[in-house]
Amino acid sequence: MAASASRRATIPDVTVLFGRAVHVVRRTSRPTFARAVVLEVDGFTRGGKKVTTAAGIIEWRFVFDNQLSRSRFSSATIVYGPRPAKFGKVNGYRQPFLEDLRLSKAPKMTLAAAVARLKQAGFSKGFFNVTLRKPVARRRLNPLYIFTIGAGRFVAVDTVTKRVQRFR
Repeated sequence: MAASASRRATIPDVTVLFGRAVHVVRRTSRPTFARAVVLEVDGFTRGGKKVTTAAGIIEWRFVFDNQLSRSRFSSATIVYGPRPAKFGKVNGYRQPFLEDLRLSKAPKMTLAAAVARLKQAGFSKGFFNVTLRKPVARRRLNPLYIFTIGAGRFVAVDTVTKRVQRFR
């Protein structure tokens, strides 16, 4: 494969990496992260440039709540990508990561499907990054793909209802 072709190859979707990330984190330094649960997953583009497809995401950062593990680390992160893609080192943090509810499993909706919904709703100019999370709210929310479409401007795609709306 040519070098330029390997650079263009996309990394796996967050729905594919989700379970693998949990497995890697939980088996690291047992029992330090044995009960860690995903809180959010952040997708980044190359150089923070605007992209219009899911293939524009070159790196995923998984953020974990680790308070159930009763270790000195209340939260942890692990990064996947960019190419040649693989999981990096698990990093533990003493401070908890707040403002999100736990994601016990990956959503069924892929990032590509969320981007398609975004475009169908008229948001076709692209996005700078994306976060998969379940925000703390007064009412129960499904996990959301939240796209940054400009400075302080966000659009969310509900992974269950497929509804697209501006997000604050």
